[in-house]
Amino acid sequence: MPNLRSQKRSSEETVVKEEEEQTNVKMEINKADNISQWIMLGPESLFNDGSISIARLPHPQNGVASLFGFKDKSVFELMKYKEIFRSWFINETVQKDGSFTIMTPMDPLFLALPFVEKSSIKGHFTTLDNILMDDEYSPGMRQLESCLSHNQLLKICDSKGSDDLIVYKGNREKITQWLTKKVYKMQKHLENASINVKQGAQITGFVRSSDGHNKKDDCLRYSWEMVSDYITEAKSLELKEKFEIKDLVKPVAKTDPPLAKRQKLNDETESCVEDYRDKNTDKNKKSAGNQTKLTRTQKQLSKVDKKGMKTMSSFFTAKPKK
Repeated sequence: MPNLRSQKRSSEETVVKEEEEQTNVKMEINKADNISQWIMLGPESLFNDGSISIARLPHPQNGVASLFGFKDKSVFELMKYKEIFRSWFINETVQKDGSFTIMTPMDPLFLALPFVEKSSIKGHFTTLDNILMDDEYSPGMRQLESCLSHNQLLKICDSKGSDDLIVYKGNREKITQWLTKKVYKMQKHLENASINVKQGAQITGFVRSSDGHNKKDDCLRYSWEMVSDYITEAKSLELKEKFEIKDLVKPVAKTDPPLAKRQKLNDETESCVEDYRDKNTDKNKKSAGNQTKLTRTQKQLSKVDKKGMKTMSSFFTAKPKK
């Protein structure tokens, strides 16, 4: 049975190894793109003393390794934004890499949720350090454990035991209720913020709504989409059914009607084509004279002597070989 992290370590060797792992993660970030400095946006309090710990953890949506910051029992998600043609002017220097990293606070329960659900499959209660068990992300797991309080865990878990030893097991109903509150809280904020969250909000997400307030359905959908960024697809679909969110119907783009193989010509041009297209045009016109009414231009052209004139088709036929 593996040693619990809540137990006292027998030697300092493990502690040194953990510190080296965290240092390696920081060095990997600083070495990205071969730059010695990088731009980070976040709450000013995070950068006062520079004591931010950065570690890798699997993202709760898809399990992909991602970077998260830890400070004062708070968790921050690191997201990098980069464009090809962008650079920074810092004092008297120019930084070629114009990317920047955004640190946004997030609820640590989102990171713990996949592990809580996985450990609860068998229906057994277990300690928190056994729930957050992943050898690949050991430093991050220890950081995450320190950010989770007993009261926070009770939002998604049932517990047993005393202060000396507390064990937890995920509660499906509590998890659904907790996620529901998250969606409703975000919905209420969006309704009061007057931010455009209607269809096409990917482009106009930062444009103020002219109506002052959005429809509740639009805000509810957008809130569900935001929460879905931090839960599995199965959980997302479960919430979608709970809120009865329907799929958006994409507007059909209006397209111009296909061009005809031959554009319609006006009467005057049409008459010229008819006159020079075939030698038997006069005969055809006489036979069709009772059926179609000739225009003024057609009448004038019909009086022209066409003897010796070449037909239009003669210009496009192959010349005989000599």
